[in-house]
Amino acid sequence: ESSLQIWGKWSAKPLQPVHRFVAWPRLRIAQHTGRMPEGYASAGTTLLTEESFKSLENGGSRQDANYQDCISFQEWNDQTITEINRLPMHVPLYSLSDEGEAMKRRIEEEPEDHENWIKITPQNPEEGRKWKFYWTGTPEEAPEIAGPEGFLGASDFGEIRVPSCWEREEYGQAIYTNFQYPFKVNPPIIPSGMNHVGSYQVTVTVPTAWASRRVFLLFEGVSSAFYCWIAGKFVGYSQDSRLPAEFDITEHVRDQLGENLELSVRVLRFCDGSYLEDQDMWWLSGIHRDVILYSKPEELYIANYNVATTYLSPASDGPERQAELEVSVKLGGSHSDWPEDAEVVATLKGPHRLLPGQASAVPPEDTPTVLKEEPLTVYETSECFDARLQTVVPKALAWSAEEPWLYTLVLSLRRGGRCSDCEVSRVGLRTARTKDGQFLVNDVPVEIRGVNRHEHDDDTGKFCKLDSMVQDIKLIKQLNMNAVRLSHYPNRNLWYPLADAYGLYICDEANIETHGMFLETNEDRLTSDPTWEKAYLERMARMVERDFNYACIVFWSLGNEASYGRNHDIMASWTRARDPSRPVQYESCGGASATDIICPMYPSPANLAKLTTLEGQTRRNLEIGRKWPVGSADGVRPTIMCEYAHAMGNSTGNMDEYWDLIRSERTLQGGFIWDWVDQGLKHRDANGVEYWAHGGDFGEEIHDAQFNINGLVFPDRSFHPGCYEVKKIYQPITVSAQWLETCLPRFPVQLSFLNRFDFTTGSELEWTWVLELEGRVVDRSPEPMPLPTIQPQGGVATEHVVLDLGTDSQYGEAFCTISVRLKEDTTWAEKGHEVAWEQFQLPFPVFRPPAQPSSRRSLQGTGMLRTNHNSSTVEVRLSEAAGAGFRLVVCKQRGVIKKLECFGTTLLSEPPGSDGQSRGSKNLPTFWRAHTDNDNGGLDTLAGCGALGQRWHKDSGWPEGAYRVHGLLGFMLWWYAYWGDTSYGSMWLRSGLDKMEPEDVSVVTLGGSSQQVKVEIKMKLRAPGHKEYISCSTTIQVLATKDVIIRNKCYIPPSIPSVARVGLELAVAGGLENLCYFGDGPHECYTDRKLGARVGRHETTVDETFVKYLYPSENGTRSGTRWVSLTNDEGKGILVSPASPEDTLFFSAHHFTSRDLHVAKHPHEVPRRDEITLNLDLHHMPCGGNDSWSRSHSDKYLIHPGTHTWSVRIRPIQSEEERTRPGLLPDVLQHGTTYEPPPVREAVIAGLHWEAFTFMSRTPIAAIEHLHLFSSLKVMGMPLPHVVAASTALAVVGIMRLRRSA
Repeated sequence: ESSLQIWGKWSAKPLQPVHRFVAWPRLRIAQHTGRMPEGYASAGTTLLTEESFKSLENGGSRQDANYQDCISFQEWNDQTITEINRLPMHVPLYSLSDEGEAMKRRIEEEPEDHENWIKITPQNPEEGRKWKFYWTGTPEEAPEIAGPEGFLGASDFGEIRVPSCWEREEYGQAIYTNFQYPFKVNPPIIPSGMNHVGSYQVTVTVPTAWASRRVFLLFEGVSSAFYCWIAGKFVGYSQDSRLPAEFDITEHVRDQLGENLELSVRVLRFCDGSYLEDQDMWWLSGIHRDVILYSKPEELYIANYNVATTYLSPASDGPERQAELEVSVKLGGSHSDWPEDAEVVATLKGPHRLLPGQASAVPPEDTPTVLKEEPLTVYETSECFDARLQTVVPKALAWSAEEPWLYTLVLSLRRGGRCSDCEVSRVGLRTARTKDGQFLVNDVPVEIRGVNRHEHDDDTGKFCKLDSMVQDIKLIKQLNMNAVRLSHYPNRNLWYPLADAYGLYICDEANIETHGMFLETNEDRLTSDPTWEKAYLERMARMVERDFNYACIVFWSLGNEASYGRNHDIMASWTRARDPSRPVQYESCGGASATDIICPMYPSPANLAKLTTLEGQTRRNLEIGRKWPVGSADGVRPTIMCEYAHAMGNSTGNMDEYWDLIRSERTLQGGFIWDWVDQGLKHRDANGVEYWAHGGDFGEEIHDAQFNINGLVFPDRSFHPGCYEVKKIYQPITVSAQWLETCLPRFPVQLSFLNRFDFTTGSELEWTWVLELEGRVVDRSPEPMPLPTIQPQGGVATEHVVLDLGTDSQYGEAFCTISVRLKEDTTWAEKGHEVAWEQFQLPFPVFRPPAQPSSRRSLQGTGMLRTNHNSSTVEVRLSEAAGAGFRLVVCKQRGVIKKLECFGTTLLSEPPGSDGQSRGSKNLPTFWRAHTDNDNGGLDTLAGCGALGQRWHKDSGWPEGAYRVHGLLGFMLWWYAYWGDTSYGSMWLRSGLDKMEPEDVSVVTLGGSSQQVKVEIKMKLRAPGHKEYISCSTTIQVLATKDVIIRNKCYIPPSIPSVARVGLELAVAGGLENLCYFGDGPHECYTDRKLGARVGRHETTVDETFVKYLYPSENGTRSGTRWVSLTNDEGKGILVSPASPEDTLFFSAHHFTSRDLHVAKHPHEVPRRDEITLNLDLHHMPCGGNDSWSRSHSDKYLIHPGTHTWSVRIRPIQSEEERTRPGLLPDVLQHGTTYEPPPVREAVIAGLHWEAFTFMSRTPIAAIEHLHLFSSLKVMGMPLPHVVAASTALAVVGIMRLRRSA
């Protein structure tokens, strides 16, 4: 019989009372039908005999039968067998016997044992008992079942924590691949040589009180497939790593109640189902969720139930709002007739909600009772008894992510007036649907401010504890997110009640991804194969059945990156029939009929805009690895990006471009950032240093390095700096200012508060303001003020404030910051948590006119400058009387500042090195940075980790030593690289930007006086062996005030790609650790990621600016800097600022160089130098963030070739009072920033060169994609010479057509 049990839709007409009961089958197995899959026979599989199959049908696992007669132990190589004896899926059951206790059940916490329910896995694995465990490298080596004592030799087994992943318990090897299968692609066959097996065993005791009850064994999650026995009797087999598997073991234990029984579990690392589990995450194995024993009354019990909101009246009904609720119950048991003394009743209490400080949403004693012991009508079905109730909930409070109102439903099966079985569930009154091109919750269009989340713990791997899940939810809400896509599989049961209680919209996703198929075969091979239909549909159907009742789930997903074919259409059709109350989405079908929501992956803002039209939504896609046909929809659908803003390392730039677009188009409703947490695992290096490991750190032959390190938060859940940008853009309240009539120093202002909440008015919020001048507070609101009541969905309220700078304030930058905070504690944040903020600059003069006398330190020095020359240096000193030991030395050989001293302290110095080469900072103009993951663009990241040279091991199924990258993928990578169509990082290295050294250096002194000296330096910066160079001219102007003005002018030819930075790198002496600056902060920020930064005066230390991304890269830069100081504990140091008051700088200060970062693979490998590398940049490359495998940096932030001129001012200081904006320089010294484009001829030639190379690199690949679709050529399997020949021919044709067009 079919192993997939699917409920039909409830009949609208009650059936007659039943007189016959068809019991649930206890044992089911799928028979082989049709021809054997290719390669199956070679795996040593034998088909089930008719006698064995009948044995299973009639009860199976007979004590006098050899279990080998019943199973082949090659089910893991057959896609048509996904389970043996596994029961149909149902919602989570608690098997309670007391209605009062059921109403008090703490659903949102770790379930506690009770008389009918026992958790075999301890709540705290660190303190609880462990299971016996034995690991083997192949299935053939796994121990056999020896009888009632379980596995042979079990007494000699080791121990393991359960739940856990055995690779985290020092068994086997963790593997990370992005989409590459870690074995040869030959579905359904898994190479036996690398299919590790874990044999688990634990002693269990079934209570004697369960003598008249049915006993169930529940595994909530096992990766990837397992067989189990109890007391030596075979129980069953299951696969699907992310959904529960349940077995009826009543007959196995009936005669041994109260005795110690051995539960034996054989877990396989891979199975045929692993072809459907190719998600971008660690391949980890074992029993990673809880294992539970529970019992139900044998004669009649609640087997399943569903709760659905079928109607919700408009919110405008206010207190009279009503909801229609439907409750459906499925009953099981041994009764053939409905007992006369039996009834099913429902009690519903609410509304109530989780309260601050509580861990569970148990309804208080005074919670209103909506239904009290309301009887359900019993119906007859072909298998069992069903019961149904339709009711109206008066004065309904709807559930939403903003207001997660809940009701508690207790269903009770009574016998003779006494409760024999009852279940409890939270209920949220909520509707979700699409209409007129929008996604609606409770008939209101909502903004999806979402994030993707993997289940990940840096210690236990895929097992997530309760406190970790609660922490995630709180942090997600604190960052103003309201939605989570469960990427890419159903989560642990406990996650969903938490999301219901705290308030999150959930996209529940089937455990299906086949991304790696396109590398070796047709990408749609599995989804188009009818023999895989059951495996596909079962994963979807079982998820829907388990999670049906959760209000937080607002749409279902058919999976992720699994191509598109018939099996997806079947999944979508089944899901819509089973649950018409929620939309279905799927990205990899584009605009085909399988999806109700257009959910693109990583569109650029320009491509996202195209999805607002029907034509854009239904277009055909030809891209290899993601192709789909023309859509057939006749209307525009809502668009919600399933993945965007790839947060890999230093990323999440230009998010504002997406949200400016989203908030201007009604059908664009948000998206889910990729992703929540860096998937680093705790590990130790050879020296015992603990760090977070990524791909390759466990010695894997095949891996994708750090491509799973792409979260918004670190593995310990501390924030990446990009989180502050996300929080700012996602904030639900925005504020704008309108300046009214100004009467200095008072500034009346009208503040407009815009409400972006979908349901709430902001009544839970309050606001304050603070006024700062030059980063110091001069005025603030006396106390927090309640936020005005504002209509949701774009309502506006205004407030008026008078800002007073005070009579002593005469000039400087003044900013008013509005802060919107929580008025009281909530479940997810404490009182005072900032929800939103805005900052406005006052229309106030920044500088006093130069003609007026300055109150600051005089620019006219009292000492005299003296210049000394020798063959190697130019030395400028200030007379000792007033100079405080001021001394500047310029190296003639390299044209750099060799030393700057003052106040008896060395401030700048070039670190020593051999042959005049600096071992650290070079005190030179710089145009390169340590590559971010976005700079490397994916392919270069793989190349950098050695992926192009990785070879398969002998157990993988591939020939030993075969190259991982081959065929079309190898050709594509080679072709792109040959034509230079690579990442910015690769182009920087090709141009030698990382190795540029000065040549043709000229150092001359241009006149001078006792009050100022000029030293002019000219040079070419060129990397050894390269033709391209950057011409640089630097003028160092020393003033008697001890100010040093460095005027830089450089010409970047258009033949060099967009550089990483235009700046100056200085070596600051060690000891100047205290960092203070006035600019954007307090955290790291870049030109495309600074909306979340506030202008102000920020203090930190040099070490604290190191952002320890798990894969080291450019970090710690601050933008919009007016001045920055580095001082020692005595207050002595330097103050650096732009020479012109209109300019700002980017800066970073670290105890390492860009080269140190670039060569390190982990943060602890970055050396800490004594000196400080201070980078002062006129321009700095954006961090990007659209994706991490293309040149996705926004064009408007790129640095153009041409002549760039800028100046910096360095002033020695000796007290904290001097850490402030320096006074204006005389007009003749105010050197502003200028830019001149390159000569037209050079620009045109370079542009044509680049366009030609880009055309040559991309045309053949695009042609292959077209041929692959239209001619059905199996390009993925074409021999390399054929691909090259076809590509060349198509390129020639394309060039000829291009010439004709021109």
